[in-house]
Amino acid sequence: MLVLSPRLEPHYYTTSMAKVSIIVCTYNRKEHLEVCLNSIPKLTADTSLYEIIVVNNNCTDGTDILCRNFAETYPNTPFRQVIETKQGLGHARNKGIAEAQGDIISFIDDDAEATPNFVESIISAFDKLPRYNTLGGKVLPVFEGGMEPKWMSKYMVGPISKVDYGDVTREFPTKYPAGCNMVFRKFLFEKYGNFNGQLSRSDDKDMFLRLKKHGEKVLYAADVVVYHHIPEDRITYESILKIGYSNGRFEALRLKDSRTITKALKLAELAAKFCASIAIGCGYFIQFKKEKGSYLIPYMYKMLLGYIRN
Repeated sequence: MLVLSPRLEPHYYTTSMAKVSIIVCTYNRKEHLEVCLNSIPKLTADTSLYEIIVVNNNCTDGTDILCRNFAETYPNTPFRQVIETKQGLGHARNKGIAEAQGDIISFIDDDAEATPNFVESIISAFDKLPRYNTLGGKVLPVFEGGMEPKWMSKYMVGPISKVDYGDVTREFPTKYPAGCNMVFRKFLFEKYGNFNGQLSRSDDKDMFLRLKKHGEKVLYAADVVVYHHIPEDRITYESILKIGYSNGRFEALRLKDSRTITKALKLAELAAKFCASIAIGCGYFIQFKKEKGSYLIPYMYKMLLGYIRN
């Protein structure tokens, strides 16, 4: 139950008695989900403070059996699996919201590991800074090959959802957190609506922009950390370009009902970023860091192309 604090404005809530609902949405990624679930028994918070909800989005790869086995192995863990038949990440996230019993809703990806103090850190962040109703934490990549790819740069953290703005908790320094590690007070969805089920890749961005439009500030909580496992096939040249094109496509879909001027401004923004990537990429080539330039420029081009074609 949400507890209203008389010392705060009406839409701010204390979390001293809060429960965190950790929602993991998954679709045919059993091997990744297993890594995620293995981090749950390591949580140090009292089990009365959290629940784990896996949203099975029509999986056909044995995810159901994995979840059943996990529940049997850890009967004292507040864990359950629910099914969402509408395909798509936005629909799965909305199912998790509907099923959540907690005052606070945390989303982590099925290929992410929660750190042991994950739950306590979320509750502490909201307790210490009650004017914030949503937050994002660190997302630290763990590469399957053991090493960061040579093409990585500060301009290419998006494709792997890396988030690391240091160890100081403060207002989020960019537009929005990564969907891999984002947390909301539940009443926000009741007040502003759920995720857009038509968006798969940018439904999180759409949600945060909507919240900011209504004056909600987003907190960067430095000690709310997840480790994001990145398989080798996700960081290939072909995969990175596919992500870029998909990002552009879903930006167009997100803005399909917007005014023409809004769409034009987004096109101008993406075109400017592509031009900037050429300049930055040339700088990398001069510094003999060709991998960085040879990924950055095509990635931004594909994003622009995906936006134009959709």
